[in-house]
Parts: sequence; C-alpha cells; structure tokens
Amino acid sequence: MSKSKRDLVKELSINPEVVTGLITQFMRQQFHQTGLQKGILGLSGGVDSSVVAALAVRALGCQNVIAFLLSSDTTAAEDLNDAEELANMLNIQVQKFEITPLLKLLEEKLVGHPDRLRRGNLMARLRMTILYDQAKYHSALVLGTSNKTEILLGYFTLWGDAAADLKPIGDLYKTQVLQLAEYLNIPGIMLLNDSLYQ
Repeated sequence: MSKSKRDLVKELSINPEVVTGLITQFMRQQFHQTGLQKGILGLSGGVDSSVVAALAVRALGCQNVIAFLLSSDTTAAEDLNDAEELANMLNIQVQKFEITPLLKLLEEKLVGHPDRLRRGNLMARLRMTILYDQAKYHSALVLGTSNKTEILLGYFTLWGDAAADLKPIGDLYKTQVLQLAEYLNIPGIMLLNDSLYQ
C-alpha cells in the first residue's frame, strides 16, 4: 500500500464503539417515530448487509429483525452459507426466496434478451419489490445496505438495492464499514472475501 493510501485509511479511521452507539441510537429514534418495531433486510453474505444486520439486532433486538435470502441462479453457494451462518450467529429470523423463476418470467416477456447489466438491474428491482411487499406484511421498515462509497460512486441500481427506508451505513465509507465489521465480530471469512479488505 502506498503512503498516500495509508494516510487516507488513517484519516478515515473511526471509533467503532462510538459509531455503533450513534447508529443504533439513530435507528431506535427512527423506529420510535414511525411506531414500527421490525426491520427487514436482504442478507447477501457480504460485509455490508452483515454489518447492517448486526446493528439492527443491537438497535431493535434479534426478535425484531428479519433477514431475506433472495438468491438467484447466479448466487454463489458460499454466499448463502455465509448469510445463514451470520443469521444463526445473530439469532435472527431468515426467510429464503429464490427469485430465478420470476426473473425468467420477466425475461420471456421483455423485448430483447437482457444482457448482464440489464439482468443485474432486474434482479435488484425484484429483490426490492419482495422486500417492500414483506415489509408491508410484517409492518416493518426496509433497512438498506449501501455504504457511502457506493452512494457517491453511483454503484447501485436505482429503485433496486438503493431503495430503503433507512440506510444505517449510508454515511460510512467502505473502509469504515470494514472497521465496524471487525468491532461487531462479523465472521472473518466475510472480511477475507471482501476485495477492498484484501
């Protein structure tokens, strides 16, 4: 790592205990204002969704957090295993939903065979639709998993993974999310699989 990158990482260092306290307090306040108690999120097995799940448990209690594993035919088995491992560790409810049948139905009806980018956007928007439908059913808020780096770079799908009622890590750069992940004891395999962490 070059000196300039080291300096940048140092400048972005956070006090994870303080940040965790601030985020969980913010989440409690927002839930109190809405009168709702439950939060739902898509759990991918990655660091960002894992951190949001852990923060939600601290803010709301494990009984009030529902994780959705919205897999497709491109979802890696190890990602699903990581997501289930984290859900078990946090003692949160998990609901599994395979989106491939819906995706294929859409692809059959759309003009032009979707390329990889179009297909990725379709999947993100299908997941959003399912999360918001289930949020209504459970009287819950949808917790977003986008971080500040992704938001600033536009690395998300509009009306897809960017759609959320709250974005608990939306003001944290990816390097800061990784610091928080270590503090929250997110399993090391998820950190090691993260390209930025490497």
